[in-house]
Amino acid sequence: MTDSRRPAEPTGRRGAGSRPGDDAVRPVTVVIIDGHEMVRAGLRMMVADRPEVRVVGEAEDARTGVAVAMDLAPDVVLVETRLRDADGLDVCRDLVARGPAQVVVFAAHDDEASVTRVLDAGARGYLLKQVSAGELVDALLRVRAGDLVVDPRAAGRGQEETTTGVGPADHRSGGHLGLTPRESDVLALIVTGMTNSAISARLVVGEQTVKTHVRAIYRKLGVNDRESALARALREGLFH
Repeated sequence: MTDSRRPAEPTGRRGAGSRPGDDAVRPVTVVIIDGHEMVRAGLRMMVADRPEVRVVGEAEDARTGVAVAMDLAPDVVLVETRLRDADGLDVCRDLVARGPAQVVVFAAHDDEASVTRVLDAGARGYLLKQVSAGELVDALLRVRAGDLVVDPRAAGRGQEETTTGVGPADHRSGGHLGLTPRESDVLALIVTGMTNSAISARLVVGEQTVKTHVRAIYRKLGVNDRESALARALREGLFH
């Protein structure tokens, strides 16, 4: 059983005294839970020269991984879906319930059903194992900032897409759900983890207009938050 714990420097921990803006200058602290040493080593290498990310610990099994995460209190826990002693989704639920770390699931499966199960378990991100170093760092930063990040390749968008390259043209119409074309555009951008202000800038409309669209989307989809809207969109196959 591997239990690798690296001493966390004060700047790598989210304390009660953190000031607004601290996240812009300190690295994202990460714990990796994956049963394969080569995968863990590969992830460490991918971020080794990136000052924005610091791996503070790792584990090869669920029990040890949860203990390491609770001990080191990272910003993000990166969890593989298939661990030798537990289902990755169960680990995700456990970590989400314990908090405060955000959970990103690292998987080999690119089907929408897997994404939906992961989001339903409370994860804030879903990345495929072919993710590039740049995509990984970007996703970790966005998740810490509060965004919901899903690798578009896992939503049926094709292997050429990236975690940040999704636009309104990359989805099917939600007309059968009562969504207008503009509401479908907004939903597609919600799926990428964009905030209302970011959607406003992308679509060149006012933020209040975006909020109006978001409320309409929630009402028509029968949901109350972004995570549920994303899960419903994936279930309905609104991507190609």
